[in-house]
Amino acid sequence: MNARTLGTVVLAALLCGCGGSSKGEGDGGSDGKDGSSGTDNGGGGTVELNASLGIWLTQYPITKSTTFKEGPVSGFFMLKKDGDDLAGATVKINGTLIPEAPGQFQSPGSYDPAYAADIPIAPGGTMTITVDENGHHHEFSFVCPAEVTITEPAENTSVSVNDQITVRWTGTIKYQNSVYDPILNLFEYDPDTGTNISLLGFDPGPYHLNENDTSLTLTLPDTSRPQYFVELSIPGDLTQNDTAMGYCGLRRRVHLVRQ
Repeated sequence: MNARTLGTVVLAALLCGCGGSSKGEGDGGSDGKDGSSGTDNGGGGTVELNASLGIWLTQYPITKSTTFKEGPVSGFFMLKKDGDDLAGATVKINGTLIPEAPGQFQSPGSYDPAYAADIPIAPGGTMTITVDENGHHHEFSFVCPAEVTITEPAENTSVSVNDQITVRWTGTIKYQNSVYDPILNLFEYDPDTGTNISLLGFDPGPYHLNENDTSLTLTLPDTSRPQYFVELSIPGDLTQNDTAMGYCGLRRRVHLVRQ
């Protein structure tokens, strides 16, 4: 299991009790509001959405890994109803069906859009998750960050161990998110197997960026893999209330090829 997958599983376990709810109120005769995240059709009980690890618009998703799956939209999230795992619901993101309990997440009420067909969403757009269960309809929405572009180094730049590289980018990287910072990470990478491991590890760990940062210089450590990739992660506005917990984020990448 690589570092990204291990971190996802551990954090998902820790956070599974968190999240908000889409509340169906009244006797079912009229639509009940669930706050800023959307509506349900009343009388539907309490549906909770936990996307606290983020749902990511991912540049250059890793498709060959045998331990996890990425797609242009990736991000494990969970649904509960009245405190129990919500199994058997019809869940969509922007109209695209999201399969339940896919891949490494085999528990009812878990979803990962990496296992879905193409999802119509772009940076700066709105991601709407709809949940239909037992005749009730719920909606949760997150606004995705505007596009951020890594301008330097160029994709597939040739590099050597111990080279210093300066990563530069344009665009807004800081949003209203009190839990997660924008970060820059460096991975060793094998494109034939999808193997990727953070070279920054837990100490010192990924670089936490400030709002006005537009570049960062780092030294490429030794690796046995044929490539590196730099990843810039931008978490969007965090929704954290009694209707949902989560956000949409961007992952922007550039690959570096060892000479």
